Amino acid sequence: MRLRRQGLTWKALDDEIVLLDLDSSIYFAARGNGAVLLQLLQADTNRLALVDALASRFPATPVEAIAEDVDTFLGSLRDRGLLDEEP
Repeated sequence: MRLRRQGLTWKALDDEIVLLDLDSSIYFAARGNGAVLLQLLQADTNRLALVDALASRFPATPVEAIAEDVDTFLGSLRDRGLLDEEP
């Protein structure tokens, strides 16, 4: 999976990444862990790699909690049509 390639632009502003859907003129912004996930989603990746990336940043946090947060974040992107999940 990765961020949609067409009709989507993004900009990094300090610790925030802002996505703009050029088709709908809707934007999506993320900071902190969300920004880390968006950077990883610039290239093809998978859910496990996203969970692992955050787990390495927060080793004291249970992996199940991190996985739940990743799933919630991916759901937000899916709901807005910002993900390309085709191989």
